Amino acid sequence: KCKLEPQQSCSTKTITECQTTPSEVCIDVPVAVARKEVSEVETQSCGTEEKEVCLPVEKQVCELVPKQDCILVTRRVCNAEPKESSKLECASVETDACIAIPVTECTAADTEVCISVPTTTCENTPRDACTSLDIELCKNVAEEQCAEVEVEVCNGACADFVRS
Repeated sequence: KCKLEPQQSCSTKTITECQTTPSEVCIDVPVAVARKEVSEVETQSCGTEEKEVCLPVEKQVCELVPKQDCILVTRRVCNAEPKESSKLECASVETDACIAIPVTECTAADTEVCISVPTTTCENTPRDACTSLDIELCKNVAEEQCAEVEVEVCNGACADFVRS
């Protein structure tokens, strides 16, 4: 007699298995007006200007001064006598003979000498600096990931057994 007993029949099959994992998706969003970020930064502004620097100096001031150099000269002055006599009456006369000689005379004088010197001055000033920031929109979405895996599949079946 045949008795029905369950017997398992198993085989290996490839199936696709999926699981949900969290994931972040970001996209660039085009905007009509970009977002501006303002921050304060130190800037240096410099300017160069001419400044007059004066120093005291001693200088010689010279000029031509007319001087006379005189010497005593003796000369004879003669007068004619009246007609009766043919004799000349002479006398020695001393006179000064002078010559004008230009002489340079110098004197020391205190004065100032001034020169223009370029001078650069710088000043640190805080200023606002603006930068545009690109906007990116991110969302957390569930993502399904699938992989092929091998599993064992078993079915119940009838088998004939013979008793001995």
